[in-house]
Amino acid sequence: KVFSWLRGHCKQGTGELYYALADGDLAFVTGRMRDRLARDELAGWPEVLDEVASAPRRQPAEGAEVPAPIDQMRALLRASTTPGQPIEPLSRLIASMWIVHDPLTDSRRATLHRQLHDDWRDIAKSLPDDDDRDLLRGRATDHSGKARLWK
Repeated sequence: KVFSWLRGHCKQGTGELYYALADGDLAFVTGRMRDRLARDELAGWPEVLDEVASAPRRQPAEGAEVPAPIDQMRALLRASTTPGQPIEPLSRLIASMWIVHDPLTDSRRATLHRQLHDDWRDIAKSLPDDDDRDLLRGRATDHSGKARLWK
């Protein structure tokens, strides 16, 4: 309820997206981030995503079994999409970034970082500008390296 209230008071920009994600509204955040890409606002776009993805996540109940990060991402996507609807790389990217930005995410991150590598590259392919594609490919490469550091 607090995040919903804060989201309502931000009404625009990064703050609204941050609190929307903290409130679990992945579909809303995906739509807004997609709009920013469509308006050719890539300058600062990865940084906005980093800021938004640093939103707090609900933690499992004490003593509950914690799924692997890749399974947490899949659960977020299932909860935010209509059954039978294809999952777009941007939605998967945002969900995955949210999980890897959480300092309480456990060490089973390698698969999630490999997925992030693939999603950054897929989104880069959709961009018309070579420099923009290179920027996102750089992000993909970063996650490829991080995948080697984790289990």
